[in-house]
Amino acid sequence: MKYAPFVCLIALSLTASPRPRASAQTPGMTKGVSVEMAQTKTAAAYPAADNADAWIVAVTADGHLFFGAKSVTPEQLFDEMKATPRNRDAKLYVKADARSTFSSLKSALGPARSVQFEEIVLLTSQSTPAPAGGIVSPQGIGVRLMPQRKEGKIEVRLLSHGHESALTVNGKSVAWSELESTLKNLVRSPNQVVELECDDTILVSELIRVMDEARKTGAAAALPIFHSL
Repeated sequence: MKYAPFVCLIALSLTASPRPRASAQTPGMTKGVSVEMAQTKTAAAYPAADNADAWIVAVTADGHLFFGAKSVTPEQLFDEMKATPRNRDAKLYVKADARSTFSSLKSALGPARSVQFEEIVLLTSQSTPAPAGGIVSPQGIGVRLMPQRKEGKIEVRLLSHGHESALTVNGKSVAWSELESTLKNLVRSPNQVVELECDDTILVSELIRVMDEARKTGAAAALPIFHSL
């Protein structure tokens, strides 16, 4: 393996939540493999994801990786990224199926970090339909891959608990229904970062749900290299 194991960082609460349903593939984004992306309310538009030279990695529900339309292993993904020229300011767009696990997502994020991506965009489904006769630009959530300073950092941990998941925020158990209000009480400035940590079996839909709640408060989301749970 040519890259460091990748893990995300969040403080988890021990309350259960129903697993959110994913929505259908959005308009546009015809390149590569179609996946069922999670729906969000706070995603930003990333029209460049539809460019012919956009770097897009897909993670299917069963954990397979694709670089564009090419099926790859994590090691091959690293090699493809190393061998493919890119604009220094270009972004990496990750289309992860909402039903895939964090373990599968790490297989894409590890190589990305190893080729010096400090931030990636997790593409999501639109929460509003495309206008008549038009196509909505791809949307997503920017996610930092680098560890953040401890000061002002909010840690969210997401752990599997039987058939349900549990959350803690800064070490305290929080119900899913209380997550938004809890984060609002903790976020003091737009420079604050919510770092997520989760175990390998957590669904991408749940991970993105936490990011969506964090963005409602104006905070940024981060999945730094950390440790396995």
